[in-house]
Amino acid sequence: MSTYLPAPVFAAIVAAALAAKPSPFSGTVDEDSIIIALGEHADVWPDTIRADVEAAERAATALPRPEAA
Repeated sequence: MSTYLPAPVFAAIVAAALAAKPSPFSGTVDEDSIIIALGEHADVWPDTIRADVEAAERAATALPRPEAA
């Protein structure tokens, strides 16, 4: 199944992949480096982390806010 994106969106994703930095552990650009670059630069994330992200967002909104001084 093909997915077609507007050219500017596609270009942003390519640029994000090219911005991947080597892993501090392996010294190479690995799968995690690409995932992080795509997420940070193009806001594209794997669905496998969605539940964790949504749980963190719910927890963050449930925290009491300190009152303004």
